[in-house]
Amino acid sequence: MAFVVADIITAILIRAIGQLLQVADIKSLKSLGATTHLNVSENFPSGEIAALFYLWNPLTIITCLGYSTSPFENLVIVLSVYGACMRLMFLNLIATRLVPLATFGWVIASHLSLYPVILVIHYVLMETSFSFLFVTLPEAALVFLQAWRAAGTPNVKVAAVGTGIATIFHEVKPSSEKFIEVSFTPSKATGKVLASKPPNQGNERCTVQYHASAKVGHDIEEGLSRHGFHITRLNTYTLEPIQHVDQTILQQALSASAVAVASPSTVGAWVDLLPEPHTWEGSVACFGETTASVARKLGLTNVYHPSTPGLHGRVDTIFDALRVHHHLSNV
Repeated sequence: MAFVVADIITAILIRAIGQLLQVADIKSLKSLGATTHLNVSENFPSGEIAALFYLWNPLTIITCLGYSTSPFENLVIVLSVYGACMRLMFLNLIATRLVPLATFGWVIASHLSLYPVILVIHYVLMETSFSFLFVTLPEAALVFLQAWRAAGTPNVKVAAVGTGIATIFHEVKPSSEKFIEVSFTPSKATGKVLASKPPNQGNERCTVQYHASAKVGHDIEEGLSRHGFHITRLNTYTLEPIQHVDQTILQQALSASAVAVASPSTVGAWVDLLPEPHTWEGSVACFGETTASVARKLGLTNVYHPSTPGLHGRVDTIFDALRVHHHLSNV
């Protein structure tokens, strides 16, 4: 019985979400002057159709009969989405009281299953206003774009480390009103320079949303905090070393003149694979200054990195590592 009740409540919430989105659609059409489309939007029962589709979906019926916990997972996820939609639609006291509803639903959903964790990005984007989004790695930029589209493509001002990351945002096709503005790039494409020479906001209070890997340190946050920035960090992804490497491929890598590494975590994974790191004589071509610093701390000696970050600098670094290695081998 409890499974049936959970599915019915979920369907009711889906219907309510559909009605909220319908109201938002009508407001958008009126603001754009597209009155000829109002009748279609007003008369199309999207919420009812979605609710009926959920209730009579064979998968819904099967999971209910099989006593799966999926109905409860669906309920708290939809409850969380409902609370977030209410907060966006109505900025009054009633809606404000529903903000904990979105948070409560998300917390319970993330306890029942891992996948709803990604929803935290959407909710932070919808609930909080930030002066800047700081992005220092391409992976963080790609994850953010997924959440940005899911949150309704709000206007965002970005500080990107390097032209490569800025290009990812520039390639996003802007709509007529909502877009991503890359308004700041540091003089040198490193997180260290961004933290030491951030955007100048004068005397205004500047709030920053910083997207990073779970493995990235806190140097950037500490540097920005010293300049008066208020930081909200979101660990939107992580990197994990593979558990098994084919021995044939590993032997080929160990015998290579040089290896190219793109991040500090990659250096750490490579050192873990070396039988004797301090006696390995290969060269390491690092794609950034921070990666090179970590490589030296881990005991690697022949370490190289580009003076100017970018694709051409990385290619030159690989050639430099190969050239020096061959020179030392012939001495």
